[in-house]
Parts: sequence; C-alpha cells; structure tokens
Amino acid sequence: MGLASINVWDEQKGLRQTFQCELEVLLSSMRYFRTYLRVIADHRNIQISVHCDVLVFSWLLQWAKAQHGQAELPKFSAWNCLQIMISSEFLQMEHLVAEAGAFAAANLQKLVSGSWDGFIWR
Repeated sequence: MGLASINVWDEQKGLRQTFQCELEVLLSSMRYFRTYLRVIADHRNIQISVHCDVLVFSWLLQWAKAQHGQAELPKFSAWNCLQIMISSEFLQMEHLVAEAGAFAAANLQKLVSGSWDGFIWR
C-alpha cells in the first residue's frame, strides 16, 4: 500500500499541518477513512484534508502508529482525554474510545474538579 499525506486544517487556531502515514496504518486504525479510500488507494500515494485540532490529530496518529510499532504510545491527560474520545469515536477507533473512556472514568473526580496540574496517565 501507499503513503497518505494528511493535510490537517485547525480552523480554531488558524493552523495547517501535514502528516505522513502509511496508508495501511491509517485505514486499519481510523476506520472512518476505509469507505472513502480503500477503493482508490490500493498501491498509490494519496493526499487527504481533514478539519481537526492539530494537536488532537497528531496524538491520534501517534496512537495509530504505535499500534503498528512505529511510534511510542502517547499519554492521556486531563486536557486531552475527552477530545481524544470524541475524535476517536468520529474516526471509528473503537479500541481508543474504550481506552479514553476508561481513563476518564478512572479520573472523573480530577476531570470535574479541574485539578489537572501534572495529571498524565498511560
């Protein structure tokens, strides 16, 4: 399979960033893209554009690459776990939705109270 260049447009921050990922990693981890890309992208490189928070997409892509041994597993924190859970649900990343939900449930008191300083878990 080819390589995907993912152009992320973060409208909130006015940022654009391009990420590179093996197409197989993208399609196996972010099932949302399967419907749109599986047919056209057998063995060629593709470019896609998405609207997402750049930091959140970077985290999601690092997690996807880690599932294939291509990156270190990123850490959940109080500032990102809900964003990760929502975005991973949209992208159909069921296992990650469950992980983010478990993190949120285990740390609900800290999430609600807002005492997030130094609060990171993996």
